[in-house]
Amino acid sequence: MAVRDALLVLLLNGPAYGFQLHGGLADRTGGRREVNVGQTYSTLDRLTGRGFVESAGETDDGLPLYRLTAAGRAAAHAWLDGRDAAGADPWHETVDRVLIALSMPDVAAEQVVEYSAYGNLLTRAGNRGSVDAPQNLYATEQDASDPLGGAVSDPKVGDTAFRWRNAHTSVQWYVGLGSTSAGNLHRAATWVNRCHSAASQNSVGGYVNYLEPGRELRSYYGGNYDRLVALNKQYDPKGLLNAAYSLPS
Repeated sequence: MAVRDALLVLLLNGPAYGFQLHGGLADRTGGRREVNVGQTYSTLDRLTGRGFVESAGETDDGLPLYRLTAAGRAAAHAWLDGRDAAGADPWHETVDRVLIALSMPDVAAEQVVEYSAYGNLLTRAGNRGSVDAPQNLYATEQDASDPLGGAVSDPKVGDTAFRWRNAHTSVQWYVGLGSTSAGNLHRAATWVNRCHSAASQNSVGGYVNYLEPGRELRSYYGGNYDRLVALNKQYDPKGLLNAAYSLPS
C-alpha cells in the first residue's frame, strides 16, 4: 500500500492525529497490510516537509493534529484518480485504493472503482497508451464495471448457477461506434480483445449475461458447470430450451 497516498486521502475527512490515521489505514483496508506505527509518523513528517501536510493545532489531550495543504489535497485526489505510487504493485494498489474510497463518505467510490478497473487492468497489457480506446469509439459515459460484494456474496458459491459470489468486480467493455464501417469494427474489436487480454490474468471466469464469442461455456459457470449440465439433462432432455450458449442436454 502507498502509505503516503493513503494518509493524504484519509486527511480529506479533516484534521486528524497520527495514531488516529494509523488505525484508519488498518480499518479501512480490512487489515490487508501491516503498517508500523513508526512508519505512519515518519511518513507524516515527510509529507509536512514536502508541503503536503501542515499543523492543525492539537487535540484537547495535546496530540498534534495534521491537515492537508492545497498541494496535499491535489495529491490525494490524484491517487484516487488512479496514479500509482512509484514501484507499487498495480493490482494491490488498486485494491487498497478501492477499499479506502469505499470507506470515505465524501468520495465518489463508484468512479474510483470504474477508473481502477479500466485503467489498471489495461496497464497490464504493457502500457496505458497501447490499449487506449480508438478515437471517437469508446463510450466513456458508459459504466465499465459493476462492483460485487454485499448481498451478492451472501449465498454460497454452490447455491445457485451464479458461481462468482466471492469475486471483486464484474468488468464490461463498451465501445460506441461513430459508424459501422469495416475499419471501425476492426479497431473496436482489437481494442476489446486487448482489454480482455489485459484482464485475463486476474479473471476467474465470465458472466453468462455478457456473452463473448469464443469463450468456453464452462467458464461462465466454473465449478457449478457439471451439476448444471446434469440438471439440464434431467429437466430438458430433448433440448427444448436451446440456443448457441445453452447447456448441453
